[in-house]
Amino acid sequence: MFEKTSGVSRGVSWIWFGSQKKMQNTYDFKRARLVQSNHNKGWYVQFYVWDVQRNCLVRRKRYMPTGYTSNESRLAYSKDLVKKINKLLKEGFHIDRTQIPIEIEEEDNIQLSFRQVIPVYINYCEKVAKNS
Repeated sequence: MFEKTSGVSRGVSWIWFGSQKKMQNTYDFKRARLVQSNHNKGWYVQFYVWDVQRNCLVRRKRYMPTGYTSNESRLAYSKDLVKKINKLLKEGFHIDRTQIPIEIEEEDNIQLSFRQVIPVYINYCEKVAKNS
């Protein structure tokens, strides 16, 4: 009875159900990637996100926290950060300065995977050994 078709046209995805056409905005983006820089600020994750007011892609960078000193801990942290950013971009995250920002409560209890904890613990042990 109702024929379902779907597709993408000029950055707007659409789903067609018979006589109803539902539009859902999707914004252009470039996936996040790790940049291993020798610059003073160090490694960072770079991605491009759509800016509604400028009507173009805007480059954004997220630098590694200074607590991650070894390459293994930086890689583990950046891998998780890249996954989170790419997930948000796929869900339609964009920059719109006219909208009221939604505040996200950060959790006090941070959960890390075993792979992320080991390099941090090794760094901690090395610092304790140096100070002893």
